Amino acid sequence: MTSELLSKIPTYKHLLTDFVRSPEAMPFFHLLRDGQPMTPISLRNIFPGYGSFTQVGELIFCNNKKPLPGKCPKAVFTLMGPSTAGKDEVLKTASYRMFEGITRILTVTNRLRDSVVRREGLTSEYIFCSAEEIEQMIAAGQFIETVIQGGFTYGTPTASVEAALLEKSPFVVWRGDVNGSIAMRGWFAEHYPETPFVSLFVLPNMPPRQYFQRLADKRGWEDTIRWRLKRAIHDLAMAPSVADVILLNPPEPGGKPIRAAAAMCEFLESLRV
Repeated sequence: MTSELLSKIPTYKHLLTDFVRSPEAMPFFHLLRDGQPMTPISLRNIFPGYGSFTQVGELIFCNNKKPLPGKCPKAVFTLMGPSTAGKDEVLKTASYRMFEGITRILTVTNRLRDSVVRREGLTSEYIFCSAEEIEQMIAAGQFIETVIQGGFTYGTPTASVEAALLEKSPFVVWRGDVNGSIAMRGWFAEHYPETPFVSLFVLPNMPPRQYFQRLADKRGWEDTIRWRLKRAIHDLAMAPSVADVILLNPPEPGGKPIRAAAAMCEFLESLRV
């Protein structure tokens, strides 16, 4: 990826200059030198916080500083991870395996529906609103968390969470970023302190160079250099302080995260009464 990145200098010189001056630049170049697939063990030399994770399954690592809840009839978990880590595919595949066992909290966005379908192939996870409607909802205090990403706003309304909790599914899942996960944990601690809450971070189990190349291939070089690369490194750096569990998502021949989804289902079932 380094040579290809250098070849982009004439086109994206100003963006690359901004990136090199950012706090994320040093970890990025350290990561590029690491040829091992990313795991908490390989990342602890760059981000020491990963040293608090212990492997409890082939693809599962648990945070020693955050004891997991015991068996329970209903639990909430957040699913986060860097861009193109495979969060949506893992969740989709796990949902197929567990049938009605997982209810997803809907997110509001002002992205155009057609752009979401083209890129992600899904719409049922979003509530589409205009920018004006979202501004009104923010002013009315209807969101637990919001984020601006790629020029669009995403947010989690309190009403979406309340609706998901009313479903019979034993697991309620919120999919988002590390900052949003912190906000969600705080909200649940205040409003539903008895409901177990688990933060799960999906880590692409491939060498960093391969991951960054995939990020650029899937999301485009301009977006990657402008903000996605910095956001991905930020997420990797923050994960140890936010995540209760890290789920490795290794590449698979068919492109579907069969092993990661199976590991997530097995972990969730271990929490179920």
